Amino acid sequence: MIGLQRPAWRQWAGVGYKPGRYYPFGAVPVTSTGAVNAADRLLLHPAEIMAPVTIDRLFLRVITAGAGSSVKMGLWRADGAGRPTGAPLAAVNAAQSTAVAGVVEAAVSPVRLEPGLYFAGSKFTGTLPTCTSVPGTSMLVAWWCGADTAANAIQNGGTNQMSGVYVANAFAGDMPDLTGASFTELTGASQGLPVLGFRVVP
Repeated sequence: MIGLQRPAWRQWAGVGYKPGRYYPFGAVPVTSTGAVNAADRLLLHPAEIMAPVTIDRLFLRVITAGAGSSVKMGLWRADGAGRPTGAPLAAVNAAQSTAVAGVVEAAVSPVRLEPGLYFAGSKFTGTLPTCTSVPGTSMLVAWWCGADTAANAIQNGGTNQMSGVYVANAFAGDMPDLTGASFTELTGASQGLPVLGFRVVP
C-alpha cells in the first residue's frame, strides 16, 4: 500500500492576490461580541498565506469603540510547531486609535510573504473595544496549530475551543521578538482576539 504524506504546507493551485486589494489572514470564523481580552497582552491568531504576496498595510475592525483606547499590530512567522516565533515580519509600533468604530488601518514596510502559516497579533490599551474577533466555537485554530490539551482541541458545546494564544507584553513597547516565548491558549466562546487583515502592495 502506498502511504500518504501531508506536505510541508498546502499549495493552492490557481490562487493569487490582486494588487491593492484587502484580505483577512485566513478564513477563520468571526464574532462581533466580547471586548478585547485584556490590555498589555499580545493576542495572536494563525494567519494563512496561500500564494506569494507582498503586503504594505495591516488592519482590523472595531465594532464598539473603547474610550481612550489604542492598538498596535504585527505579523510573525510560525515556528513549524504551531506557535509564533522570531522578530515581527511586519509591525505597527505607533499607537492607532480604536476610540471610534470602523476599520483601523496602518502602513507597514512592504514585506514579501511566501505560502505558509504565520501569526497575526495585536495589543491594546485604554478602555478595551470590541473588535471583529476569532470565536472559541470552531476547531479550525486547533487544526492549524495544535492545542495543549484534548479539551482545548475539540469544542465542548462551543465553549471550550481555543481561539488563539497570547503572551504578556506591555503596550508601551514595540512589537516584540517572540523567540523562546511561552504562550497561553485563549479558550471560551468569545475571548476577544481581534482578526487582522492585510493589503497587497498596489
